[in-house]
Amino acid sequence: MMIFNRIMKKWVLLFLLIYTTALCSFFKKKSLVTSPGLEFPLAPKNEISFDGEINKALILSQDMVFFSSSKGSLYTINEPGKGLKLIYQSGIDFISPPYIHGEFIFVYDSKNQIYCIHKNGALEWKTSIKEKISSGIQTTSEKIFFGTDKGRFYCFQLDSGECVWEVKTGGAIRSLPVVIQETIIFGCDDHNLYFLSMDGKIKYKHETGGKIRGSLIYEKSYLYFGSYDEFFYCFDRHKKKVKWKVKTGGRVHTYPLIHKKYVFVNSWNNVLFCLNKKNGTVLWWNKIPSRCKYPMEIVGDKILVTSLSSVLNCFDLKTGKDQGKYVAENEVRSNPLWFHDGVMLSVYDKGSDSSQVVFLNNNKE
Repeated sequence: MMIFNRIMKKWVLLFLLIYTTALCSFFKKKSLVTSPGLEFPLAPKNEISFDGEINKALILSQDMVFFSSSKGSLYTINEPGKGLKLIYQSGIDFISPPYIHGEFIFVYDSKNQIYCIHKNGALEWKTSIKEKISSGIQTTSEKIFFGTDKGRFYCFQLDSGECVWEVKTGGAIRSLPVVIQETIIFGCDDHNLYFLSMDGKIKYKHETGGKIRGSLIYEKSYLYFGSYDEFFYCFDRHKKKVKWKVKTGGRVHTYPLIHKKYVFVNSWNNVLFCLNKKNGTVLWWNKIPSRCKYPMEIVGDKILVTSLSSVLNCFDLKTGKDQGKYVAENEVRSNPLWFHDGVMLSVYDKGSDSSQVVFLNNNKE
């Protein structure tokens, strides 16, 4: 009996040891996920050349980068060191960046033709517009939306390219529309922000003091946009009124960016603003070399900005402190894009009418 008790005590002690170890492991403080390691100085690791100029933006979709060129080419990059893959070649110059919806890419050319191209390179459809297409393209599961310089806003069938309806406004439409809960919203040169139903009826308009040409972004019930009246707005869609607006000192014609409690916006007095998303308070601002017309990129605790210059700027998200810069040999003509642990951007040589996609990292290897 004594031997049995001793054996039982050993098993009990062993069980308690295992249980205690398991609890300690379970309640052990989780290590924080580290942010991407972006450190300056940056240097080119790979460069890929192509003819013409990129149309404004490098677009990331399903771990592939897409862009269009002024020579009517549509390209993709799978990995930085593996070169370009030509998806589609048009006989007419493209003038828009690609707009991607699932497996389909939408782009338009200088003769106002919209293309729907499958990612495998197959042309699904192509259709012509009588007026000059002047806005970005927005998509839903069944429809695409865009505007013209004559003030017409169109809805087309995504799968066929057939026109479903059109709406006439009071000015050119140059903003990128958004679709929020069965409402289509876009800015116009007649100073109005338009709110349309999905069948093309104007629900209401909100007037600002200037043309609305930049991209619109939203979060929950709030819509953020800039105007040529030199204000940046936060608009409450439910209450149909401005929650706050901030004087920027320059026209706002750019891609704003929301990140956590911040809103980042560039104005045409060459200033990057970091605003409090809740009340519009300016948390910090920094000068950049020139006007910015490209999307910005957030990498970890840093924000990357390119402008109509040869400089890539990097600032700390919270403080605005300068974190470094990269100066290219030619003018940067695209957004900075974080891709495969490095920064990708495009530069343009006007003399040779040719470009390079440059992949940058800190070369610590």
